[in-house]
Amino acid sequence: MINFLNEITPTEQGNQIKSMIEKKKLEQTNLNQLSRIIFYRNHQRKCKMISIMIQLLVQWRNQCYQHIKQMNQLCKKFDLIMKFLRSLWNMIQQKAFKQQLIYFISTMLQTKGKCHIKQKYLTKF
Repeated sequence: MINFLNEITPTEQGNQIKSMIEKKKLEQTNLNQLSRIIFYRNHQRKCKMISIMIQLLVQWRNQCYQHIKQMNQLCKKFDLIMKFLRSLWNMIQQKAFKQQLIYFISTMLQTKGKCHIKQKYLTKF
């Protein structure tokens, strides 16, 4: 019903209130959906950042492990050298140095059961 005095009838007022409530509900659902999308995107972004951080940590660990592995190899080589020097020092301190040195050199240079040092060179000691 149209009222020419610009007065709103109770039914029109009720319809306007209903439409305003529906608009507010629609806006609220849109905001909820938008906030869910934003939350989901933020969650995806955080997950991606965490996965990148994990990859970087794994790369860093592997690089550190390579250095540690190299250091362990160097330590093993150093230990072998020290073992050689200790055994050489022990041989020097003993009286039968010549025989032990010949035996030590021949065993150190053996490959596949064959000695690289000829017997005539070993007798020069």
